Amino acid sequence: MKLNLWRFLNLSLICLGFLIFGCTSDNRLRGVFGDSSIGALNITYQKFVPPNGSESITVMGGKAPYTFSVLSGAGSVSSSGVFTAPGAPEVGKVLVSDSEGQTETLTFEVFQAGVLDKTFGTEGFLSWQPNLTSDEQGKDVLVDSQGYYYVLSHSYMGPVNQNDILVSKYSSSGILDTTFATGGVFQYDNSGRTEVSRSFLLDSQGRLVIGGKCQMPGTSGDFCILRLTPDGALDPTFGTAGVFIHAESPGGVAEEVREIAFDSLGNIVFVGFIDDTTNTVVVGRLTPAGVLDTNFNITGIRQIDVLGLGTNAQALSVHVDSSDNIYFAGHVFVDGTTQQVSYVIKLDNTGAYDPGFGTGGTKTFDVNTTAADFADDLIEYDGQLYLLGRVNNGVDMDAYVIRFEKSDGAIDPTFGTGGVFQWDSGNGADKVDGSTGIMVDESGRILVLLSSNNGTDPAVALIRLLNDGTLDSSFGTSGVEFTTISGGTSVSSRGMQFDPMGKIIVTGFNGTASNSNDIFIMRTWYEH
Repeated sequence: MKLNLWRFLNLSLICLGFLIFGCTSDNRLRGVFGDSSIGALNITYQKFVPPNGSESITVMGGKAPYTFSVLSGAGSVSSSGVFTAPGAPEVGKVLVSDSEGQTETLTFEVFQAGVLDKTFGTEGFLSWQPNLTSDEQGKDVLVDSQGYYYVLSHSYMGPVNQNDILVSKYSSSGILDTTFATGGVFQYDNSGRTEVSRSFLLDSQGRLVIGGKCQMPGTSGDFCILRLTPDGALDPTFGTAGVFIHAESPGGVAEEVREIAFDSLGNIVFVGFIDDTTNTVVVGRLTPAGVLDTNFNITGIRQIDVLGLGTNAQALSVHVDSSDNIYFAGHVFVDGTTQQVSYVIKLDNTGAYDPGFGTGGTKTFDVNTTAADFADDLIEYDGQLYLLGRVNNGVDMDAYVIRFEKSDGAIDPTFGTGGVFQWDSGNGADKVDGSTGIMVDESGRILVLLSSNNGTDPAVALIRLLNDGTLDSSFGTSGVEFTTISGGTSVSSRGMQFDPMGKIIVTGFNGTASNSNDIFIMRTWYEH
């Protein structure tokens, strides 16, 4: 009698459970009563694994012990549930079983570094057209600590079709963050005149600082720097209502900021040039308040006559080291016609030349002594400087990377061939028309971003070098990964960054049959 009463009470509790949870045959309900180890298999794992990488499979629910076996692919799985990927990209499957016969099949994709991450946008791409009938160009990309992507661009906007500066903010899945500016997009229109974007940075307070060119009445454009608050509005505490505009040269010649950098005090160092008959190089520094810093060259700005030649020169990239020394790079004609060399100039934090660097503070590089060299980007890694550029090989353009010392500009002979890596794709339609980004991963491998050609189509090219300046054969095909853009009549890559997941974000613009240029954003896999 006691047993029957107990069974009655137990059945009553079960029925009460059905009323609360709903009647179901799902094994999860069995876990509410009795043995908590019994339930549906619930498995967590990372689907995407790098070549030769490993991933732990975590199993909850079901009933232990669990068994793991490979259904397909060249990978392996241990008795404790650790999947080890093969060395080559593939899609493999693993079967997980519990002691009651429940099973789950897991799919692992072994990705190749440098190829498109098809979980982003549409097959790894986003295309953005702020003006469906006009030209737009992606110029640079940044990633913040929370994994949001910022894309700097400019586009013909508004009723008068003049260039405006744009910044768009995206989630890591490629969705515009509508809490930023207006619908996820900041637009700067200087009273219907032309603005051009070139470079931007995030400061320690999450504010965006943008460098470029802003047209004022009677000019073709002046040096221009903007600062935005974290929510995408012009920062009223910077410059004049969030904008610094400076005309260095009288008259209507164009002047523009090409790149910006921060020093240790949060000052903004900028380089650019005056587009006059001699293309005069300019370097300047702003305080965090957006005014010229009089501790730099007394006036806060300095015109540079590169090599004392008084001839065409450009400054395109700037780097500030931990001691606030300023290095900036560009190129200059040495004969006034065809012979062009790359240069790097080193200034101290007051704006004076460092006489111990190169010759009197200037180091020149002449990769091809009979043709034109171009400098595009300058970075520091592990106490040395890397200069990325292009060189005319007599037929078309090659990319080059030079590694040299910060102290005196001496080329590092252990890198590449005599300190220089030079690359020609070897394709019949080879064209390196942009060598626009260089960065170094935590293993010391060097990544180079180019606009190139895969032999038949214009393409984004990612090159990876080992630390000694030789192509890394484990990356892409012999160290190079080409990515074409569907429908693109031309491709110009302009900026890249690692995101917090370790993937590479690239932006630029591609020509289309229906429009001059559209902005693209792409994301690729990368192994660390």
